[in-house]
Amino acid sequence: MCKNQFYPICDFYNVIGVGRTLTYLNDRIEMNPKDAKAWMLRGNFHDDSPGESGKALRDYSIAIAIDPTYAEAYVKRSSTHDDRGEHQQAVQDADEAIRLNPDIALAYVNRASALAALGRDTEAASDVAHTTKLGYDTVLLQEWLDTLRT
Repeated sequence: MCKNQFYPICDFYNVIGVGRTLTYLNDRIEMNPKDAKAWMLRGNFHDDSPGESGKALRDYSIAIAIDPTYAEAYVKRSSTHDDRGEHQQAVQDADEAIRLNPDIALAYVNRASALAALGRDTEAASDVAHTTKLGYDTVLLQEWLDTLRT
């Protein structure tokens, strides 16, 4: 169920199980509806659930509304938009994440993916090169960069 081991929601899956994770997150939100992190974590839960990307986008958007400086929520919303083929929205969210925190490599990865899908390969390649400077998986990104160049 947990497709991205880099997000804290995966820890919940491993410790308390998938079903109890959603209950925990719903309870956390009910107790404090202004908890932006809880909304983002629940968005991650929905993003990991097949057919639930709309719910993920909603939860990420609520997290952003609560805390407009929450760069990680923009990163996750960008990724979800990109997965849904909404590449321009993905670029916009990645741009905002980068504006808020230029050290989040995943924001550049998301933007590069969306830019490549939009046929903007030169810009995508620039973002890929920048992510390597931030310490992201350089081997994987170099392979992708080489693919863009061919």
